[in-house]
Amino acid sequence: MIFEFTKTNGDKVIKNNPVYAYINSRVSVPADSLTAVFPSNDNNDYKFVRVIYDEKVIFTGIVDSNKTVINSKGVSQAYQCRSLAGCLLDTQLIPQNIQNITDTIIYHRYLRKYGISVKELSNKPINGVLNVGRGKSVYTLLSTYCKKLFDAEPRINQWGEAVLDGKINSGSFVFTNGYNNLSKNCYSCSEINIENSRYGIIGKVYVRTGVEELGYGLPVINKRADERAIDTVRYLDASAGSGNCIYDAQRIIESSNNNALSLSVVCPCLVYNPLGGTAAVIANGDTYSDLFINGVSYTYTAAGIFTKITMNERG
Repeated sequence: MIFEFTKTNGDKVIKNNPVYAYINSRVSVPADSLTAVFPSNDNNDYKFVRVIYDEKVIFTGIVDSNKTVINSKGVSQAYQCRSLAGCLLDTQLIPQNIQNITDTIIYHRYLRKYGISVKELSNKPINGVLNVGRGKSVYTLLSTYCKKLFDAEPRINQWGEAVLDGKINSGSFVFTNGYNNLSKNCYSCSEINIENSRYGIIGKVYVRTGVEELGYGLPVINKRADERAIDTVRYLDASAGSGNCIYDAQRIIESSNNNALSLSVVCPCLVYNPLGGTAAVIANGDTYSDLFINGVSYTYTAAGIFTKITMNERG
């Protein structure tokens, strides 16, 4: 595992094979995190870091902190880092109104200065005026744009590239406890966890579309919850001016169904770039298919690299 650190003056410093490294990525969390420990004393002020394993980039980001640890075992240096999305989360915008903002404008004004590229610029505008309130970050602005144009959250990937349309990965992966690498994206696992949960599943959503006096109409039923005798209830105000629509009831149900089945696997190797992809898990003869990969973590020690992948059923 190779770490390429960049000093504040632009000089590069290469460090190899840390004592310990942990990289964690979650679709629901804007910035990936990295913890790395090296058996040395190094007080250099590093700004950026890039991590490479097996000639593949697995992390690009900023160095948040650098801690020297001295104990009976000697001296070590610990680094806490975040992906380049951390720059966008930390940077506050001046309150302003932006007319017909596009991803091209956001890129040239805010992303490029942090070394963030954009996978594909659409130059599509949000028509009208977008108000940027007090205390809003660059990430909030980018997120607002992506939600309005693509109904998706932006993602800054391991190369420092912004994916705006939600299509962060089109790859498919297979994980099994019974076979060894049958194909390029088929991996043997040292551990598989399968969890069925009833918690958080919404059975029905009652929707109000008219004035308050008319109350809430017939519910939108979650068929999967009904099959499991889950009768939890939510109420949604979709009347004029509420900011909601009747279709949000189905979105609430679909989102809750994502909690019904979750799986995690551990592979004693590097599973490269699976976040956001589609997976199938074969465990003791049972097959779980069309799973969404919502989280990936890499753990590196003297024993090598291990990949943990978490998945959920698509709603």
